[in-house]
Amino acid sequence: MYFPSFRYAETFDIKFNHASPMEDMSFTIKGMSNAMKQSEKMCMSSFDLQEPEMQETNLI
Repeated sequence: MYFPSFRYAETFDIKFNHASPMEDMSFTIKGMSNAMKQSEKMCMSSFDLQEPEMQETNLI
């Protein structure tokens, strides 16, 4: 099985079998490389990340 890298992709397409009731989907993922670099920096950082307090979403 082959799994291509998402890092430098611009779109991500999901195609379903013609017998499926689901419609094909396409997602723009331009900038994934940048997001991956940022997440790598966060993982390698010595900064202690803390989970934020939950907020009521209807007040935001």
